[in-house]
Amino acid sequence: MQHIVDRLFFAHPRDVGETYFQHFINALYIGNKMLAFAIAEYIHALIPGINLFTMARTTSCDELDRLSATLKARQVSQESDKDHED
Repeated sequence: MQHIVDRLFFAHPRDVGETYFQHFINALYIGNKMLAFAIAEYIHALIPGINLFTMARTTSCDELDRLSATLKARQVSQESDKDHED
């Protein structure tokens, strides 16, 4: 039972160099951004004259690029941390 709990809740965060709570906060932040992007795009699909990204002086593509860069930076940081452990 303890192995299952470790595998489900702690193994992946540990593999990426985070505690469970750090991983929870980071995943929640990214998930919320993606959800906000989706809602903005659904609104735009229904009413093409409303583009929340334009109102915020950005584009959905730019925002997705920023989110992607954030995720890639975290990945590089985690790989660098693993290199220093060896």
